[in-house]
Amino acid sequence: MSIRDNFYAVIMDINFIKGISGIEALKKIRKKNRTIPIIMLSAKDYIEDIVTCLNNGADDYMVKPCDFDELDARIKRFYKRNLAFKSNDIQNLEQVLQHNDIKLYVDSHVVKYKDKNIFLSRKEFILLKKLLENKNRVLSKNNLSRLLYGWNEKIESNALEVHVHNLRKKLYSKLIRTIRGIGYLIEENS
Repeated sequence: MSIRDNFYAVIMDINFIKGISGIEALKKIRKKNRTIPIIMLSAKDYIEDIVTCLNNGADDYMVKPCDFDELDARIKRFYKRNLAFKSNDIQNLEQVLQHNDIKLYVDSHVVKYKDKNIFLSRKEFILLKKLLENKNRVLSKNNLSRLLYGWNEKIESNALEVHVHNLRKKLYSKLIRTIRGIGYLIEENS
């Protein structure tokens, strides 16, 4: 039995083939490749089988008949995890908002523009995130100010405009469009 490195995952029935059990095949695959996701399938939902598979290197266990959308989601989850471990880049596991050459990593609060890290203040980050989450929608100045400052904090009359100006300067000038008297937006083709 050989396993190539270019497989995304192994999906295997516990009753593998004549002459070798799924458990034995699982052990052999796991010895040769420690990171490839292995999902075991079985018509049996015995806890002993599930525990044996998981203890011998299976990443997951599904009872047949299984839903293909669920199986697909599990494969994708393991594939993303593997990419992150292989590249040693935990950012592959988190939500990324992307617009042209801008990537905003939601959990780690990292912003990259043309693959270079861009330092943003906390309020600039929050503002950019909200605008990227609502592309092609005008967000009112009032709502954006409340997002940044809350209801109790005193807001300077031009505070929001200063943050918008800083984002345009740090990223690029046509990123955020001003809708006079209403608010701001990021357009898909800006």
